[in-house]
Amino acid sequence: MNQLRALRLIALFGTALLGFGCEQREGARHSAGGEAAAPSAGAVPTQQAQVARSQGASSETMAKDRAETGKPDAVSAAACQQRIQALSGKLQPAPNSAFARNRAQLLMRTSGAPSAFYREPRADESRWKGIAKVEVIRAYRKHLETARWSEPALKGLLSRLEGARPLLRAVLLTEGYLYSSNPELARALERNLTLEMLFDAPQLALERGGERFELARNPAGHYEHQGGAFKGQDAKLLFLDRFPTEATGAASHFDLSSAQQKLGFEAARILETTPGHVVAELGYRNASGELAWEKSLLESEGPALDFVCGTSEQSETTAARELALRRVAVWNRVERVILRQIAEELPFDEPDNEWGQQDGYLRQRWSDAYLSGEERYDLNFHYYPVFTASGA
Repeated sequence: MNQLRALRLIALFGTALLGFGCEQREGARHSAGGEAAAPSAGAVPTQQAQVARSQGASSETMAKDRAETGKPDAVSAAACQQRIQALSGKLQPAPNSAFARNRAQLLMRTSGAPSAFYREPRADESRWKGIAKVEVIRAYRKHLETARWSEPALKGLLSRLEGARPLLRAVLLTEGYLYSSNPELARALERNLTLEMLFDAPQLALERGGERFELARNPAGHYEHQGGAFKGQDAKLLFLDRFPTEATGAASHFDLSSAQQKLGFEAARILETTPGHVVAELGYRNASGELAWEKSLLESEGPALDFVCGTSEQSETTAARELALRRVAVWNRVERVILRQIAEELPFDEPDNEWGQQDGYLRQRWSDAYLSGEERYDLNFHYYPVFTASGA
């Protein structure tokens, strides 16, 4: 909890610092009378070199920010409407399923990717043959979905079927998804299940939203990530995770996360879908704090959708979308700092063996040790390094 509080403070401080820095740079260009301040002749070469370095770093950062935002190529509102009209024979209204109706509760109670579905996953009973009687698997699944108390029911099932991984997969997975439209059961599944309870294969592929992870079972019997940002870390099982080996067809979900992270919209209303295409109203927060909605087309060959175009010609919507892009650029910079600090694992001012209330003590001990040239310091007979292994 202390780390989370610290990260929130870092984010707020970073945002304020970015804004303050911009004001300072703008103010430094002008004298009190409003005219540009002229540098001294001796300072010109040094200042020019500093400006050149600053501009180079700034250009690199700005290029990275542009790559991380989703400002699309210009497509007129009329042309966008025509593209949507051309898909009218394929598009279907967004499903009004139990999952869609309970979506807010499901996302609130679980930690998985905020995926949505072109169609609701259905149990494939043909895959159950050779595992157990179809009637038995049906009964287990119905018991979980209708139990008054989902978590005790799930724990009882896990105890009864412990080690029977193929049977557990048949009961708990639907078309390869860890799926349920029951919010209580969804929460129980995520809280009580592990990958090792369901699988024992040496290699495993896992799809989460628009991402795919390759996992391998380590000598200790745990699945760990083989690449990416989580390489070497133990893998977790989250709600709506999909396992392609447990499904016969293509994925039936789509994911708006990557588009949201690039465009900065804060809400979405799914209107119509067909595999690979989604028509949705995207809500952008304007300067007055209200949402400006725009009917938009998103497309993809896989689960991760990309923004194609919007149909609004209103200047208010355009302004809100541009403001959202600026927010994304600012947040990307702040997030990079936060992620770097997490990777460095810098200790926070919270002793490992605190006696009563000792907030502030650790920082003072570290400062004294640092200024004295020491390599470690102690508090409550517990030693801490002055520098981390990475030198931070």
